[in-house]
Amino acid sequence: VSLAATSGVERIAEPLLDSRYEYLPLARELEDPGAFVSTFVEQLSSRPTHVRGHPPGAVLAFWGLDKVFATDLRLALAVIAIGALAAPASVVAVRALGDEAQARRVAVFAGLAPAAVWMATSADALFTGVIAISIAMGAVAWAAAGRSAAWWSLGAGVLAGAALALSWGAPLLVGPLLVLWVVLLTQGRWIHAAAMATGALAIPVLLMLGGFDWVAGSQAVREEYYAGVGSSRPHVYFVFANLAAFAVAVGPAGVGSVATLRHRRLWWLVGGAIGGVLLADLSGLSKGEVERIWLPAVPWILVATASVRRRHEQAIWTLASMLLAVLIEWRLLSPW
Repeated sequence: VSLAATSGVERIAEPLLDSRYEYLPLARELEDPGAFVSTFVEQLSSRPTHVRGHPPGAVLAFWGLDKVFATDLRLALAVIAIGALAAPASVVAVRALGDEAQARRVAVFAGLAPAAVWMATSADALFTGVIAISIAMGAVAWAAAGRSAAWWSLGAGVLAGAALALSWGAPLLVGPLLVLWVVLLTQGRWIHAAAMATGALAIPVLLMLGGFDWVAGSQAVREEYYAGVGSSRPHVYFVFANLAAFAVAVGPAGVGSVATLRHRRLWWLVGGAIGGVLLADLSGLSKGEVERIWLPAVPWILVATASVRRRHEQAIWTLASMLLAVLIEWRLLSPW
């Protein structure tokens, strides 16, 4: 918030208000959410740019938030607050899969990556928070037992399903949760794995019952993408440029720590995030803007900072990440 406010307090909400690209202006025009869902595919070509690139859940989320938060600034701060939950969520997940000491080491870096520049304010911050809480609940489910684990698994699945309704990239960006689900299967915890899968279907099924055709929607989005910027941005260039931009968003602490992390269970989180990013990169459907689009993966790369044990090393890496964030905010003109 401080970084965003350096350009004026109005800058905090400004990125959400562009009617050519964003969800909020359209959400404020909605009179019948049900009709919006049922006609979403047919009306897709007339929608703002980011709306055309996402399932209808993104607009519905902003429609709901706008009903609760009366002003632009309050709504923007709510979006940021939801996104900011990714930091404690990652710490909770590390404590569940590792131990208290590792969680405390990650807490030094959680939320201090240069990605903070794009957390305030973009809709992807909202997606980041939802996905992060889902993954944290999945980690707690793995560490729990009995009925408690089943409820945590179900909650993780429901939020993963919500993420699917928010972003077409969610199946890749929930990579750590998919890894945890596979772990549950390999450990014979069928009830917990089934609860997670059932929860993940809930919201997508509700949208389908409301008239949204997921298959037609995904095909329409792909056609819209390649009819626009997708055809003019060279695939090979962005395969490498995407990873460079994402590395900047993660920051030196996260990138540097990946090479030194040795904890097997924490690699479920880090590896799941890296795998999802690589698949998204190779898909050809992420050409640029990944400092924003891939925000949900950032907290899980930062889990690797659990390997930074010495206080002076923590101080150096933290300072480097924070200075890079300030430099980006100072020198880079970003529309989100």
